[in-house]
Amino acid sequence: MLIVMNALAISALAATLVLAAPVAVPAGAPADHSSARVAAAGAGGEVVNVGTFRLTGFLSFVHVPAKACPNTAPYLDGSEYHPGSGWLIPGGVTIDTRGLFVGANLRPNEGRRGIIGGTITSLSGSGDVTVRLHCTDRG
Repeated sequence: MLIVMNALAISALAATLVLAAPVAVPAGAPADHSSARVAAAGAGGEVVNVGTFRLTGFLSFVHVPAKACPNTAPYLDGSEYHPGSGWLIPGGVTIDTRGLFVGANLRPNEGRRGIIGGTITSLSGSGDVTVRLHCTDRG
């Protein structure tokens, strides 16, 4: 039984190290993906703050609630704000990690009109992360 538990612990550590492996970052994007190309929305666009969430330590996680784009800009803009991050998030969503290394899995709702929620997991320590939707009136 002890061997099985050690094997599981080693597998979990190996998975974490694989997820923590460096990724190629496109020119102009910050290496920590903390504020990759977050800019004010242009004409017909709106940035919606989903919330700021506290991660309390290594492998802690938070549930991100569902949030829809407003009626004036009902669709996610589809832009890939964090290319190469390995995050499973729809285009039009940004995550400001403030230097934390995290894993993210956020799901779009039907019609890409926002997110149905998801999780963000700390792979490095404690701190705050902020999730934003970049919405547009162009479907």
